[in-house]
Amino acid sequence: MRLHAVGAPAVFWLEASYEERAVPKAAGFWWHGGNCRQPCGACKAGIALKVWWTPKRECATRLVEHADDAANAALAEHQATVAASRATDAAVEIPCGVHALPEGGRRVRDGTGGHSDR
Repeated sequence: MRLHAVGAPAVFWLEASYEERAVPKAAGFWWHGGNCRQPCGACKAGIALKVWWTPKRECATRLVEHADDAANAALAEHQATVAASRATDAAVEIPCGVHALPEGGRRVRDGTGGHSDR
């Protein structure tokens, strides 16, 4: 199995055997088997028939271990953005339990069909 990238913005395509077909499908890739009703994204990017493809970096990142140099370069910025967006700590105090609501957490019907915090 080998992941490739072509064009800018990158369109990713994957060479995979018939036995490996469940892997790209589970990762969110589409089969480019031909019979395109309009020129699809794979046709516009010049991708051959009978390969798996995706324009989504999120899907391609799931198979980054199979990427060639061009695909790695196309995914590097996306991977850095994802890594930077994951919070490892926060200086936020989140109230929990009955102290989150006024007066010990009682909820009372307010007569309009909703609830009121009293």
